[in-house]
Amino acid sequence: TQFMFLKLKSRIKYLRDSLYSIILPGKESIRVEDVLTILTRDLKHPVVYSGGVGKNITFELELINRFDATIYAFDPTETGIKTINALPTSNRLHFYQVALSDIDGILELNLPVNIQEGSYTKGVFKGDQNFKTGFPCRKISSLMNELGHSKLDILKIDIEGSEYEVINNVLDEKIEFDQLCVEFHHFFKSIPRKATSDILKRLKMEGYQLFHKRELDFSFCKVKNLKP
Repeated sequence: TQFMFLKLKSRIKYLRDSLYSIILPGKESIRVEDVLTILTRDLKHPVVYSGGVGKNITFELELINRFDATIYAFDPTETGIKTINALPTSNRLHFYQVALSDIDGILELNLPVNIQEGSYTKGVFKGDQNFKTGFPCRKISSLMNELGHSKLDILKIDIEGSEYEVINNVLDEKIEFDQLCVEFHHFFKSIPRKATSDILKRLKMEGYQLFHKRELDFSFCKVKNLKP
């Protein structure tokens, strides 16, 4: 039956993902609207840069509530702005209406395919998607210089296809970050699966361990920070 087929398919995905996941002290899946996995041992007052707010910032709010995190969120789109404006003011949440990129300038993004879902994308999701609009964008190094940060505890990016340029730029510029949570978008029509495999190889070469995978969400940590 269709139900059994979908259940089997889900089980296969789970088993495949488990091959990429390893047990580490303090590893925890933050079970909010979006389930993201981080290392929580010794995590106190972390500085978190979050690229892409969209319609959901529950992960970031949980980090504030549980670990007294300071969140710097970046999203220039109407969707992200609306989400932030609906929240009460917090001195732990700082919002900037810019996109993350590998340049300081203007980033062209495709308009949402689904207005209700609201995602502006760097990659082409489907069809031609010829309609674009420009948003101000910044490099993470530029933002860190302005905000006075020398390193990041957690870098979380869900930026609809721009993650490849951003990660390569961060690694090129030797930006220090302890953990990375990222959603890859090689399911987009314009992004080959090789783009993700190349980034995985580079992160490994640069000393980052992939310790958890759940479908398109990947979690990495700096190998030298791992404790027995």
